[in-house]
Amino acid sequence: MNPSSLRVLRTGLPMGAALLLIAACGSSGAANWTYAPPTTTPAPSASASPTASATASASETAGSSASPSASAAGGSGDNVIDLTETADLRIVDASGQQATSIKVTKGQTYTFNITNTAGFDHDFYIGADADLQAGTTAALTGLPAFSSGTKTFTYTFDSDGPLNFGCTIPGHYTTMHGTFDIGS
Repeated sequence: MNPSSLRVLRTGLPMGAALLLIAACGSSGAANWTYAPPTTTPAPSASASPTASATASASETAGSSASPSASAAGGSGDNVIDLTETADLRIVDASGQQATSIKVTKGQTYTFNITNTAGFDHDFYIGADADLQAGTTAALTGLPAFSSGTKTFTYTFDSDGPLNFGCTIPGHYTTMHGTFDIGS
């Protein structure tokens, strides 16, 4: 290092900047570059639009009466009921509303697509309220406990009811149940 390089080190410049300066100057001592300070970009400001959780919480208290939709799969016209079992111990329909009553037609067969998003066990059965509350599922149609994904089964409504649905995992039925509104 030449004496002028040592003076740069004594000026209090950070070591990286001093080495860059020395490398840029070389042995000729003539500087042929200019310093450009770093530029900063301001962080994007927060949006004032509502969040998804605010929308979801607004619908948590409302119950809904779900109607099955005609399935587009295969063009068969089968009735399909899509329900989701959640971590907050609710059964919600495709619109995100808690399903408390589902309209069905006597004599028709329905395909149930039950999705568990909770990450822990839920089941889904159709039967009399007393059987569902007691967790007596051996003679009922439905799905045994599963912790994630979508399970499917079919059910034919061949009586006038009353008929209920729900999750029979201990402690779940209180908030995870509803009735079928069976029409002709």
